[in-house]
Amino acid sequence: MMNTPDFLEYLLYGSQVALENVVIDRLGDAANRRKELIELMDSWAEKRAEALLVEWFLKHGPELMALVTRSETITELQRLAEPEKPGPQRLEDFRESLRNLLESA
Repeated sequence: MMNTPDFLEYLLYGSQVALENVVIDRLGDAANRRKELIELMDSWAEKRAEALLVEWFLKHGPELMALVTRSETITELQRLAEPEKPGPQRLEDFRESLRNLLESA
């Protein structure tokens, strides 16, 4: 940016096209700064969320690990990971499923 006396002189004696170019240039700079600020805020929010997650894990990690490594929990997780095998469907269940499907359409 020019110093104040030079800038005032430029405002007084600059052509309309030159002043319009200054406006466009300043608005472009402002838009670029806004974009940089948004990127910086996004980065800050992501880093803060990661820090909060690590703090939570430091506080609750041992409890969570004890829960996850219990044999009952492992058995339950293995059961949930196995795909369920389809069995015979009762007529009432089929009708209910079909009715729900038709009502949702």
